[in-house]
Amino acid sequence: MRRALLLSLMIFFLSLSAVSALTVYSYDSLEPLAEESFGKFTEQTGIDVEFRAVGDSGSLLSLIISEREKFDGDVVIGIDNLLSRRAFEEDIFLSYRPMGFERIISNDLLLDEEWRLTPYDFGSIALICNGSQIEESISTLWDLTKPEFERSVIIQDPRTSSTGLSFLAWTYLLFGERFEEFWRALTPSILTVSLSWDDAFQKFESGEAPIMISYATDGAYS
Repeated sequence: MRRALLLSLMIFFLSLSAVSALTVYSYDSLEPLAEESFGKFTEQTGIDVEFRAVGDSGSLLSLIISEREKFDGDVVIGIDNLLSRRAFEEDIFLSYRPMGFERIISNDLLLDEEWRLTPYDFGSIALICNGSQIEESISTLWDLTKPEFERSVIIQDPRTSSTGLSFLAWTYLLFGERFEEFWRALTPSILTVSLSWDDAFQKFESGEAPIMISYATDGAYS
């Protein structure tokens, strides 16, 4: 099955040398990693970090845009390649090229010559399936529209979730003029449309549905 590339990004507002504390905003699912790693950052730099999780990346970007000058964050983690377009249009981030930038593995990951975005991660959008609950094989997205998959799929709202937006873009690029036809056919198979990836992942792991739109790296995350 073809999978769309997703690129997550870290955006710096100001130089670390100019601050004694950083307020970092990100998506909910980064919180476990933040708790583990930010303390080490403070030990190495002497800079305290306050971490604030705001749903999914789509909701986070909307918050920044709505608050603008009143937004109290210094660093934002989690704006992907699709959301970056809206961020550029709104002109809400400052340029910052960090130390170690030359170690980025590919220039293809650089979305912004002005360094308002620094890539730190990338992955593929994929169908994550619980093999113990599914007997039918899935070879194309159209297979999800079969009657046997009724109320079996968890997706995310593209207005609030970067994963949901990426999946919507994937289907549009894949089906073109048949885009709306596909979504009408898929509707009976959708169990729920969650506001965030984190909420969808919790539902999937609790067994509410056997299929989730997510990342190919979810096994490692889990």
